Amino acid sequence: MSGARNKHEMRIGDFRRAVHEGDVFYETACMCENSFNPSEGKFEFLLPYTVNLSFACEVYMKAIMIHFSKEKAFSTGHRLEELFGKLNVEAQKIVREMFEQELKPWNKKLEKFLEEHDNIFMDFRYTFQDTDKEGLSVHVTDLGTFANCLKDYCHDLEGEVKNEQA
Repeated sequence: MSGARNKHEMRIGDFRRAVHEGDVFYETACMCENSFNPSEGKFEFLLPYTVNLSFACEVYMKAIMIHFSKEKAFSTGHRLEELFGKLNVEAQKIVREMFEQELKPWNKKLEKFLEEHDNIFMDFRYTFQDTDKEGLSVHVTDLGTFANCLKDYCHDLEGEVKNEQA
């Protein structure tokens, strides 16, 4: 069999480790964010910011899947909309409400963000590969808000896990 993975492959994972790894990518993105300033035309760290933050979102969603799976299973892949769709309904509802409440003054909807940025990790990871990636854009506030909502939700779940073991 070749090294290609099944599109819908399930893997087994560790919730706490996934949250920690999501945090590491999140914090790396924050370091990059501090090094770019669009209002001053400084964009040199926008790519690593976007890649790390979108990957943090992916890992946090996989952590949520692990948390709610009796088998500690999660779906593989990088597509944010697809991964979000595989979260349990209650997790989707909570994260959606958090996102939309945070961005309420701008009337942002999570579904629209996910649709427009579904493949953001793959699109921004190797922008030099394809000439059709010239017009890529990302709304950093929306991406940052989504990542922060997922991070906060995962840490709330982590608190529940700690309380259950006490």
